[in-house]
Amino acid sequence: MLRPFLLAAVLSPVYALAQTGLNSSCATAMELEVSPTNVQTSLIPVYYAWFGTAVPDPATTCSGSTACITSWYRFTATATSHWVRTDGQGTDDASMEVFSGSCGSLTSIGCFSANSATPSLTGLSVGSTYYLRVRMSNCGPDLCQVWIGVVSAPGNNECAGAIELPVTSGGIQVWPATEISSLGATQSQPACTGDPAASNDDVWYRFTATATTHFLPNTKLSTAAQDNVFQWFSGTCGNLTSMGCDVVYKTGLTPGTQYYIRAYNESTGVETMRAVADVYAPAQ
Repeated sequence: MLRPFLLAAVLSPVYALAQTGLNSSCATAMELEVSPTNVQTSLIPVYYAWFGTAVPDPATTCSGSTACITSWYRFTATATSHWVRTDGQGTDDASMEVFSGSCGSLTSIGCFSANSATPSLTGLSVGSTYYLRVRMSNCGPDLCQVWIGVVSAPGNNECAGAIELPVTSGGIQVWPATEISSLGATQSQPACTGDPAASNDDVWYRFTATATTHFLPNTKLSTAAQDNVFQWFSGTCGNLTSMGCDVVYKTGLTPGTQYYIRAYNESTGVETMRAVADVYAPAQ
């Protein structure tokens, strides 16, 4: 099975495609790989020291006309909707703008902060090239940087597409781990019984029990203030029984039986869940 990003890669994205500042114009835009899922294939660093200051070209309502540090990227749409993902830990003085068209004849189709939850880019044409401009201002030494990547809708938006989580043993730890993301997800069922919060971005995972007790150690990666919720189920898709809500371990499991875990962020806004987790089985 092709696993999503390991924790090490999430926290230390690949530098193989590090820039040299040459992509400071649309004509020299750097190609970004589009992930087939909502977990990034890679995150590319954008660091202010690599780029010179210039007036945005073209200047738009999003960018304004004040000179700033600008870098350009491009990606080829593989679906009608994509998201530009960031690490959420960059500078507050960075923004991103997406364009359709071609260099010299661009149309702005999206503008958002590089440090907040990003809305979807919809109505895209599969096979068409789109351009991404990242701008930074008010930068001091080591202050302006952000990591970017382009992702697609989640394949595990419903129970039937649940991603299998490996069952590990040894010490309870969240490393290595599978990245869990609810970006682009929609609601498949109401929130847990008694939980007043939303579940409008739930995604699904599954595992096969190897013991009677399993834990779900996890680490939150999102900067959103809302809590992440994990709900455990027995049964099969379409005939599930909730075994526990907002819990990180379950007892009374049957070895060899498949169980499901639904994950979501309690926010009612555009914030999404981003965490790393794997199922752990203690020694019996």
